[in-house]
Amino acid sequence: MGEGGKYIVIDGQQRINSIIQYLNEEFGLSGSSIPDGLKNKKYNNIKGIQELNARFLDEKIHVIIIINSENKELKYEIFE
Repeated sequence: MGEGGKYIVIDGQQRINSIIQYLNEEFGLSGSSIPDGLKNKKYNNIKGIQELNARFLDEKIHVIIIINSENKELKYEIFE
């Protein structure tokens, strides 16, 4: 864990923020890979569709946690 018991996100901030914004109903689904029946649907609109809701909430986000309190620049070197 980072300072103050928090993790620091080096790569993936936009992805994490998008997930949070979607769950908070700030935008609907869009993009060429979204089926027509789901386009512009917000999270609460698909919440009743149990299979989609479970699939969305069960999706995994892969992370790498770097534990090295001595070298504070290591996390940025690995990212580059």
